[in-house]
Amino acid sequence: MKHNLKCFALACIFFTTFSSCLTSSNTKIDSASNSSDSKINDDQLNLANNYARDGLLREAVSTYIKVLASNPNHLTARRNMGLVLVKIGDYKQAAANLEKVVQNFQKDFDTSFYYAESLRGVKKYADAIFWYIKSLLIKSDDEKALKALAWSYFTIKYYSEALKTARHMYKLNPNDIQSTIIMIIATIIFQFFATMICLLAISNSIKI
Repeated sequence: MKHNLKCFALACIFFTTFSSCLTSSNTKIDSASNSSDSKINDDQLNLANNYARDGLLREAVSTYIKVLASNPNHLTARRNMGLVLVKIGDYKQAAANLEKVVQNFQKDFDTSFYYAESLRGVKKYADAIFWYIKSLLIKSDDEKALKALAWSYFTIKYYSEALKTARHMYKLNPNDIQSTIIMIIATIIFQFFATMICLLAISNSIKI
């Protein structure tokens, strides 16, 4: 029991640390495009994409805004800006922008994944889970999407799915500490509830 409590305490520390970590910095910002976009603002769009690749995220957002000011229907600019807004941590604005274009980039992993990240950032976990699953239909073994999905399940106390996802992560990478943490916490929680059910059953049988 003491060993389980120690594991639980350690796991909680890692949960606090890792569950708040959103996104990877390796996204190819200009990897997606849409045929309906106008070519008029290509120079500004390329400049914004270059800012984003160089890590100048606020400069990138400002430049995407200029593109959208002259062409509000520029899907690629809005999509790329949404991705950058997630990286900045402005999840509300990211979700608002990506919601407008996500259906136009259904085959693009990053669009679905970052939309899910923005939704998780504003605590819309059920919607986030839906879009993490959509992203995994495109890249089924993507570790960052699997981790985010597992933590989202865990946050809404859907422990069985969290454990299932963590086990899949563990099979892909046995050295991944987050999958181990989720499995430890979920197992302890299951053991706790199983013990409570047994005690309740014993208590009821004694009363009878």
